[in-house]
Amino acid sequence: MDRKFTMVAIVLLVILIAVGGVLIGRSLVGRGGDSNMAALLDEKTRELEDKNRQIQDFEKQAEQLRKDVEESAKQIAGLQDRLDQTNRGLASMQERLKTATRPSQGSRDTMASAPPGASADAGSYETLRETQVFAEPSSAARVLARVAKGTKVNVVRSTGDWLEVRSKHGKPPGYIRRDDATYMGAN
Repeated sequence: MDRKFTMVAIVLLVILIAVGGVLIGRSLVGRGGDSNMAALLDEKTRELEDKNRQIQDFEKQAEQLRKDVEESAKQIAGLQDRLDQTNRGLASMQERLKTATRPSQGSRDTMASAPPGASADAGSYETLRETQVFAEPSSAARVLARVAKGTKVNVVRSTGDWLEVRSKHGKPPGYIRRDDATYMGAN
């Protein structure tokens, strides 16, 4: 609607200017003006016609650009849908992989593939409850720290029912109970 209104307004403006020019030219010629005025009027009329053609060309270009933008928007929406589907599929695959690679509590089946000096249980764990970090793998040992539920810890090896954890902040190594954390994956 705005485009039609703009186009009609421009055409009317051009017509009014042309008619005004013709009327002014005739009045000047009628008052005894010379043929130079008629030539000037013709020149101005041609200039107005050229401007009108340029306006029409610009309108055509603007319409083509609008169509191109609409098509690009459709393509972007399609690509966004595909990206969303891919991300959902990736999240699903990551969850399945995470579940498939999580060892059962106390499992030693993967011990043969562990690097020398490392336990099959080494990797990232998440605490299931508030947990104490002990200086030795014993409940009677000195408590070094408390770890909040949901904290991710770095386990370097296991000793019986204990997991040896290393701090990322330079604190001394310690031990947490195996049943206070769950395996999240390899580091």
